[in-house]
Amino acid sequence: MLSAVSLALALLFFALGVGQRTIWAPPDSYEQSVAEEVTTPVLLLDNTVMTYHDGAETLEITADGPITVIVARTHDLQGWIGETPYTLATGGENETAELEVFDEGDLGLPGNLDNDLWQEFLQEDGEVSLPMDLPLGTSVAVIGDGEEAAPSDVRVVWPNAATYPLFGPFMTAGFVLLAFSLLFLAIGLSNHRRKRGPQRATAKAITRRERRAIAKGKTPAVTPARQEQLTEAPAPEAPHSDDRASGAEPTGSQEATSSDTEDRAERSEGEDRA
Repeated sequence: MLSAVSLALALLFFALGVGQRTIWAPPDSYEQSVAEEVTTPVLLLDNTVMTYHDGAETLEITADGPITVIVARTHDLQGWIGETPYTLATGGENETAELEVFDEGDLGLPGNLDNDLWQEFLQEDGEVSLPMDLPLGTSVAVIGDGEEAAPSDVRVVWPNAATYPLFGPFMTAGFVLLAFSLLFLAIGLSNHRRKRGPQRATAKAITRRERRAIAKGKTPAVTPARQEQLTEAPAPEAPHSDDRASGAEPTGSQEATSSDTEDRAERSEGEDRA
């Protein structure tokens, strides 16, 4: 019983420990992504997007053409964009950034993309993966070729540094209970092997006194358990005439007669001597 209970508890703790790393495990990473099509030449990622989660972020962009990334203070970027139509992305729920389009202006991008005000300036083709850890008040501008719409496949990714504090205790408890289950099983098998075998003592052979009492039709003065053994034992067979002739062991009555004869002979001898 104890072995089965320990085994069941061990399996339960193993399941809880594995569930901590699989079913109930948090995602490996968090992200904020642009889910809508961008229609303006500039996509401005606000600081609320870049700092939506704690920790260092990575900006990932995919496009079919050139990609320009500008990192600067928010008011410097907005002043540089001026009246150029742009899309502002702010932090939103469900891992999706909220977009707001400002297209009242009709001017193109300024010609000086590279500026001393920028904290970081990067130009790539097709794909960008830029690790960063932006402070408050800093934003990112994403530009394509400057004439067509800015890339729409943009996402900011944060690694998940979640820990699993209960995984170790659950697995340790499972192994301990499994060891107890094996120990209880071994003890149970040992006790079962020790108790196995005949439960009643082997019947003793009938003594000569008990045989004489049975031959006379009397009940021997014995314990109830011994009386049960004598009842189950086969009755002694009476000797045949051939057995008497061949010197077989005399029965109880014959021994009593012989004893009486010897006593009379001894008394006669004593009288003669007197």
